[in-house]
Amino acid sequence: MNYTKEDFKYVITNQSITFYFDFQIKTVLAGEDLYDQLKLAIEAKDWNSIPALLSVENYLSAKSNFKFKVEDGIVLVDTDNGWWSCPSDLNDTIIKFMKNNLSFDYLVKFAQNLSKNPSPRSIQQLFSFLTKNKFTICEDGSFVGYKSVSKKGTKLVDTYTKTISHNPGDIIKMSWEDVEDDPNITCARGAHAANLDYAKNSYPGDVIVWVKICPSDVVSVPTDYNNAKMRTRGYQVMGIFEKDTEFESGILETDVSGS
Repeated sequence: MNYTKEDFKYVITNQSITFYFDFQIKTVLAGEDLYDQLKLAIEAKDWNSIPALLSVENYLSAKSNFKFKVEDGIVLVDTDNGWWSCPSDLNDTIIKFMKNNLSFDYLVKFAQNLSKNPSPRSIQQLFSFLTKNKFTICEDGSFVGYKSVSKKGTKLVDTYTKTISHNPGDIIKMSWEDVEDDPNITCARGAHAANLDYAKNSYPGDVIVWVKICPSDVVSVPTDYNNAKMRTRGYQVMGIFEKDTEFESGILETDVSGS
């Protein structure tokens, strides 16, 4: 289809360009790369290039300062090592959210964190594992897990050795090499966390804490726990899970981005 000026309604100023096209209003501010691209297209009367510039994918990519882009239906996120393609399930979710005008910035941040995971298996499996178990993904691209811990005097400690402090604010860290990465080896080394149901019902302890986990730190998901538990190389203990507290899947409203 060949477009003409009459196919577009727009207002251009030194501060912004606003287009009404395809039953949508889109505003681009001066200083954004997309502003310059649209302005050049208007000045050159290159009307055929404008629909692509205003496509959902390109428009939202530009509004994110090109932290991601979409090429042939593939979501690529900007990482320290260049453009990185998302696993298929995460890719499809971002596209779906994008086209339904749902917030997805936290999923792009999740993808950027996931790209730093050294395990190809974890990269491919993690998002499906989280969505199946309704884990909450946080605004900074980490996610919430749960752990049953024991009381030791006034302190909270792990239930296995009873030596590792798990009080709110504690950061648990292990080296990748010290965590068992074979999912077929079930009871093995690692900083363990699980979904809420597993933490409540499948492990002895006195208190359940909720922890924040970076996708880059997930090493493996053992096969014999109904895919409800994972081994990581670390997390931060954020707080005690109260009996009446429920987190819904999606962005966690509690601000945990500063940790």
